[in-house]
Amino acid sequence: MKEEFKLINSYTLAQVVELTNRENSYHNTNEKRQAELTRIFNFEAAQVTTIGTSATVTYPRPGYSGGSGTSDSMQVVVTDFADLSSTRELERMHAKLKEMGGKPPPLEDITGNISKKKTLGTPRNG
Repeated sequence: MKEEFKLINSYTLAQVVELTNRENSYHNTNEKRQAELTRIFNFEAAQVTTIGTSATVTYPRPGYSGGSGTSDSMQVVVTDFADLSSTRELERMHAKLKEMGGKPPPLEDITGNISKKKTLGTPRNG
């Protein structure tokens, strides 16, 4: 796995994680498969956008005849920071954004509205 960060603007950071990038050979075909997870942290909108992509290309091995094929998929999920169960990832990405020269709003302004999730309490007799 490979991880890289990209500065989009002064308040937005993209974290790109390569999940797989491999080639397989079968009897008469080759297959190249790539999968990637991108998380875009927008500290002005207080949202994280998660994009999962997968691409597979199948083609004949040298000396064999046959067709080629491709398969692509993408899934996008947008989550408000307030809906996250923890602020640890936000803290890490906020620091990384600042390290790369970004100027996001203060972290306290962003995480101050994130309340602890309410959970069911212990059972009571009554």
